[in-house]
Amino acid sequence: MRRKHLLLLLILPVLLCSSGCGSSSLVWANYRQLEQLQLTQTIGIDRDGAGVCLSISTGKPMEGEAPMRMSQAAPSLQLAMNRLQDYTANASLFYAHTRYVVIGQSAAETGIAPYLDFVERDVAMRLSAPLFIVYDATAQHAILNTGGEKTDITENLSALEQDVSRQGNGHAFTCGEIAQGLASAGSALACAVVCVPSEEQNAGDETILPYGYGILKDGKLAGFLPGELAIGVNVLLNLGGHGDVLLQDAQGAAVTVALDTTKAGFTPVWNDDGSLQCVEVSVTARAAVTELSQPQEITDPAYLDQLDQALADTLRGWIEAILSQSQTLQADFLGIGQQIATQSPNKWAKIRPDWNRILPETVFRISVTGLVERTFDLQDSIGVTGGAS
Repeated sequence: MRRKHLLLLLILPVLLCSSGCGSSSLVWANYRQLEQLQLTQTIGIDRDGAGVCLSISTGKPMEGEAPMRMSQAAPSLQLAMNRLQDYTANASLFYAHTRYVVIGQSAAETGIAPYLDFVERDVAMRLSAPLFIVYDATAQHAILNTGGEKTDITENLSALEQDVSRQGNGHAFTCGEIAQGLASAGSALACAVVCVPSEEQNAGDETILPYGYGILKDGKLAGFLPGELAIGVNVLLNLGGHGDVLLQDAQGAAVTVALDTTKAGFTPVWNDDGSLQCVEVSVTARAAVTELSQPQEITDPAYLDQLDQALADTLRGWIEAILSQSQTLQADFLGIGQQIATQSPNKWAKIRPDWNRILPETVFRISVTGLVERTFDLQDSIGVTGGAS
């Protein structure tokens, strides 16, 4: 019995090393000494004739070092990576820590499917990396010109990702989320950015700002939803955020409110023959007054009613514009079909093959309820007349 136990103990380590998990060989194949690695944190992709142009940035450098930015054209992304490595003889470019993927507008208009496919297949890349589309510029331009000697596009994108989430005027969808949307609905949204001259860096340096959403249809960029429409998209997708909305009261005075909580839903209404009669779009939005251009008695219920209606009318205008673009492009980037499928799976199965044809003809009944409240315990505007009327 002792011999059997001894034999088992000798065999067990061998079995563990050769187990079906099989990850050990892959780990060792990818192993590099830390000091030999150059971590790539942002990659940019553009078209270059029949091939591609790959641009990379290493992110925030070590103390006293400038970010490394490089760009190389090649017939494929893998070959571009190899060529970039040829120019980096003192270190190995390491892509497993890539935080962001940036695609130029022209490349996105040609189609992003090959790039998503590469991210999915490459062992070092991650589908959890957010994807951005550069409005009216190349990814190469954005990567090589954003930041200065101490910062780069990675820091800019990190701050922007948090800002759009907080302000409600965008959302950094990941490569995986975009791929899933394209696979299930043929449409998806990607966060869009625009390059502008920086006021904080040296002359010639640029920064990037939010530009709403890029609309992807059949894997190709089909249009943009900029500015305030991006806030409307977030409301319809229940993405949260506290977007600032400029309203006008009945006297024409400007009033700024901040969205607090919003709730949106799509409900299908069917005819007796099983055809889609319409889709009811319901939105409820609560907001707080943050700024008054003129002193007002905001405790007056009649005045708050004015603001309620102004908020509802503003959101309705955004929603109508968003739905109109969805119908014009035949792009269900809001996932309306998925919501119909969840509520009426059997009826959806019958219209699903014709959804792209039905969507442009669909009647949307939009109902928006706005509720504007005063800010915390603040009531009427601060008096400045000393009590004089």
